Amino acid sequence: IAAHPLTQAWGYKYGPALSGIGMHADAAAVNCNFWIAPDSAHLDPDHGGLRIFKRQAPLEWNFDTFNNDEDAMKAHLGEDLDTPIIVPHRQNRMAIFNSNLIHQTDRIHFGDCFEDRRYSPGSSCLSEFSASEALRSTPATHWLPSSDLWVGAPSTAL
Repeated sequence: IAAHPLTQAWGYKYGPALSGIGMHADAAAVNCNFWIAPDSAHLDPDHGGLRIFKRQAPLEWNFDTFNNDEDAMKAHLGEDLDTPIIVPHRQNRMAIFNSNLIHQTDRIHFGDCFEDRRYSPGSSCLSEFSASEALRSTPATHWLPSSDLWVGAPSTAL
């Protein structure tokens, strides 16, 4: 994204009702998560994407803390733990956000057949620039309450 080179890429395919990736932050400037399972496969249309909390992991935390210490993250989030930004799953939806925001997979409830399972490719980009700068240089179709989160169809962002 802009001057942010791709540093990691991943893809997760989930069973119909697994819990997904737990609470964490990422060591990058920008995260891109998108979903390709058809909307008809998703049995809980208000969920199934991401929960993004409105607070960043402290810069002094090490990798193990911001990836594995859920108690520390919950304590750090305080009141914000109860008010995450919910980005529901939609086919061909992309969420681009500041990687340092604490986030997790939202609850999942998809159809039983293999084709209906939630598939979530994603990537992260590393740079000395802030995520806000990268996001503001990318056309957005919808900004959520945090200036560090953009949601739209991937074709509008690239």
